[in-house]
Amino acid sequence: MALVTFAMIPVLRMTSRVLNIKEVFTGACDWKMLMNVLCILYFIQILTDTNVLHTIVEDFKSSPLPVPVIIAAISFIIGILTGLSQGHVAIVMPIVAALSPGDLNLAGVAMAFGVAGQMLTPTHMCFIVTLDYFKADFFKTLKPMFILEVMLLTVFSIYTWFTW
Repeated sequence: MALVTFAMIPVLRMTSRVLNIKEVFTGACDWKMLMNVLCILYFIQILTDTNVLHTIVEDFKSSPLPVPVIIAAISFIIGILTGLSQGHVAIVMPIVAALSPGDLNLAGVAMAFGVAGQMLTPTHMCFIVTLDYFKADFFKTLKPMFILEVMLLTVFSIYTWFTW
């Protein structure tokens, strides 16, 4: 972030814009994002130190269900519960990374189902803005979303089933 900020200073000066360097640097520091990253790293460290991550991975591997199905279901449920992409990524991706390091297919399944859950939940920020700001009807808005989510989940489930 610092590199981009330093690179933008000459660009903004060439455009003859009035530039307050202090405001550029304070605006570039997103403390909420930094705290989110630190909390995610702390959560991963807790999972590792308490040996919970190893136990989860071993339980998933010994389950009769395929691992992608388990990851998809958990990611979808956590996406519904949190309503934020940071939430399901922070909780599910350490498990995915421990299950199969470097497997982008499993990470893609986790992301797709997590985002699907995130978009379906009434706690998602875009949905809340639609209801509050545009005064949309909750049930009229939810019906097309539900149909779309069912179609997407069906396509992802079929794809997941045939690729593993």
